[in-house]
Amino acid sequence: MRDLPSLPDGFPLEASKLNAISVALFNGCTTGDFDLYIDPAGSDVTGTGLIGAPYATPARAKLDIPRRVEHTVHLHVPAGA
Repeated sequence: MRDLPSLPDGFPLEASKLNAISVALFNGCTTGDFDLYIDPAGSDVTGTGLIGAPYATPARAKLDIPRRVEHTVHLHVPAGA
């Protein structure tokens, strides 16, 4: 497994999401299931796609999904959104 670049203190991504996203960025493929949260009250600028900091739009969440998906990607969207 490749070493990931170090991140500055306070970087907003949790380790589990970082692993899924970093693999997508470096290899273009998922390595495990992951969840992305979308809520109109979220933010496409400061959101991380995690439950506590959702993206505002599906278009922004889509950027975190690699071209090659070999695992389940759960998109959580509130009813009526």
